[in-house]
Amino acid sequence: MPTLQEMWGRQPAQKKQKSSPKLQPKQQQQQQKKKATSPQKPAVRHRKKRQPAKPRQKKAARQAEAKLEEQVAPTEEPEQPEPEEEQQQPEKEPEEEGLSAYEKQRLANIRRNEKILADLGLSQTTSEMRASLEKQKKKKAAAKRSREAAREKWSAEVGSRSSKRRRGQKPDYTREKIDSFGDELDAQAEGKKRLPRGKTPSGKTDYSGVIVEARAWLEEGRKMLAQGKGNEALPKGQAEWRDRAIKKWGHRVSQLDIKDWESYVLSRTPNPAPASPLELMQERFVDCIWRLLIACVLMSRVSSVETKERAISGFFRRYPTPSAAVEADPQDIFDIIKSLGLFDNRLKAVIDISSKFLSLPEFKCDLTKENKIAGIGQFGYDSYLIFCRNQGSKLVPDDRNLAAYCRWAKSQEAGATGSGGGSSE
Repeated sequence: MPTLQEMWGRQPAQKKQKSSPKLQPKQQQQQQKKKATSPQKPAVRHRKKRQPAKPRQKKAARQAEAKLEEQVAPTEEPEQPEPEEEQQQPEKEPEEEGLSAYEKQRLANIRRNEKILADLGLSQTTSEMRASLEKQKKKKAAAKRSREAAREKWSAEVGSRSSKRRRGQKPDYTREKIDSFGDELDAQAEGKKRLPRGKTPSGKTDYSGVIVEARAWLEEGRKMLAQGKGNEALPKGQAEWRDRAIKKWGHRVSQLDIKDWESYVLSRTPNPAPASPLELMQERFVDCIWRLLIACVLMSRVSSVETKERAISGFFRRYPTPSAAVEADPQDIFDIIKSLGLFDNRLKAVIDISSKFLSLPEFKCDLTKENKIAGIGQFGYDSYLIFCRNQGSKLVPDDRNLAAYCRWAKSQEAGATGSGGGSSE
């Protein structure tokens, strides 16, 4: 039979032989010698790697092999196993009837696991766990039954919590009643508009009572200051200076060891600023440095005039001297100034001001590290210079009220200078 190449008139393509690289004479001799000495190996025929059979092919091959074995198998009866080794087929329990394949498989897995646990000696533990689970189930079921019984009993006594609509009864509040709810209250409230605390119907804050009280305080302070200037004579000797200090600032002064009592008293004696039409709160305390500093600490960061008035007047009524303030109970101070807020900071400032006012041989107050007092910042220091050292005409403070007083003080000084200059001419 002619080949395909002959039928088509084509010559088969000859394979190209790979040309071996040229070797040197010495290398050629070594290669020839190696060929002569080494035994000839038989030619190995390389077969093509067989592809793995597909699943269907494997299944068909297995079926063919099984048929072939059945045909070739001898007709002799197989040996019967001994009775001890005889594997008994498990009898189907009546509970497995009517179960699905999944449920049957699940039961089989449970039996297999039980057998493994029995082999390991854990069958007793398994039974205990199962008994514990059954006990918990019974306990939960009993608790559920008791809750349901209590709920039924409560419903029978009190009634159901469901709405009347769910119970088929007429509701108490209809749509019309809900829509008209509060109309009477709205009508009553139209003529009575609620005002914020301290506000009048015109919209302005009512400070009449506070202003009257403040003016009374101011007049009383001015009278005391005028009496002190006109009638009080200067002490003579250290003993009299000491007695005056005790009289002014309390019995704690007697416990101090001060060498120069005159400097002690004079350093704490103010040079009061004149009263202005502004009637600032600091003007009431120009006759006492300690009171002025305490008032600055208590009024700081408080906007309500009424709150400041009540707290400051209550504090000085309870503690009129620094000796009384040092010995005060913090709870009593808290009850007086709690409405101001920042109680911890204010209490610390009150104690530090009172302690340094009593203990320093010569009282100094400024913002340097050596003379710094807790709670006294720029506002307190400016107030001290303006009202207790009468330097308002020389300062330009940041606080709005203090700046207004300083402008007034400068105008008063300028007016006094101008009137004095005109009379001299």
